[in-house]
Amino acid sequence: MQHHTRTLFVIVTALFSLILCSAPAVAAEDDVITPITLDEVHTLLQSDTPLVISLMTSWCGPCREELPMLDSLYSDYRAQGVEFVGISLDMAQEPMEKMLREVPVSFPFYWVGESAMEDLEVNAVPQLILVKNGGIVQRLVGLLGEAQLRGLLDDFLKQTG
Repeated sequence: MQHHTRTLFVIVTALFSLILCSAPAVAAEDDVITPITLDEVHTLLQSDTPLVISLMTSWCGPCREELPMLDSLYSDYRAQGVEFVGISLDMAQEPMEKMLREVPVSFPFYWVGESAMEDLEVNAVPQLILVKNGGIVQRLVGLLGEAQLRGLLDDFLKQTG
């Protein structure tokens, strides 16, 4: 009987998890984050276009602090051909959805999940990955000041022509 009770508990827990973790029924225009596969992340990491990938989580204070600065930089550097992409490493999509509703950005944001951290060699967030010519040019770990990041992006553009 104990085995059946445990099995029933596991099934009920799994069903509740599916219900609670399901994406909320929101209109497509209200979506602020899109699920992405690890293969799609690897495709981004092979971009020929200058790309800044921001890896973060919703529970990370410095990540939240970095969002407005990244949005400002995106506005300035987009004209120079640099694209920005945010990727959430949260366990679920909803926490980052909530954060992005409070601190919106104009660049695309994706959710891949925390299981991608090992594969992407992420041991701390926030982390910016600068990509160009089919590979990673530089990884920047931790919260950087706007002036420092502008200098690094200017150097990145010079390096990658």
